[in-house]
Amino acid sequence: MKNKKKPLLSFDEFVEKLKHEPRENSILQEDYQVRKNQWIKAVNDLYEYIDLVLVRKLINAGVEVFAEKENVLVYEDYIGSYMIENYVIKINHHVVKFNPIGTIIIDACGKINLLLPKDTIKLVLKNWTDWKIVTGFGDAIQLIDFNENNLLALLQENL
Repeated sequence: MKNKKKPLLSFDEFVEKLKHEPRENSILQEDYQVRKNQWIKAVNDLYEYIDLVLVRKLINAGVEVFAEKENVLVYEDYIGSYMIENYVIKINHHVVKFNPIGTIIIDACGKINLLLPKDTIKLVLKNWTDWKIVTGFGDAIQLIDFNENNLLALLQENL
């Protein structure tokens, strides 16, 4: 018995068939959009935590503090351009800035540079809820919990 070949489609039928095939690229794009949205939420949650453990406490203690969020445009491969907020905190005459770098990071869910007057500190997001301070270089890299005490230590060392 001969193998029967499928009859050839017209060009229009072929185009319609192609249009209805699942696109692997669009599935990946949806995954990256979900990742971007998780990243933006994680950054906003971090800023709320900083408000709670730092900004409000300093204000209540009578320290002059001005805090503002500013929209910045970030570009990442696979995601494209999107808006996210920097967080700038002025403590007396010192400026502290949380600058989100992105979510397409090896071995992390995202990275923020914490710009201090004397240093730039890297914060990485592990498992979407666990922020870590990166210390050391190369094989000597360590990840330290980002918490109220460690934030206070960073500020005391760098203001």
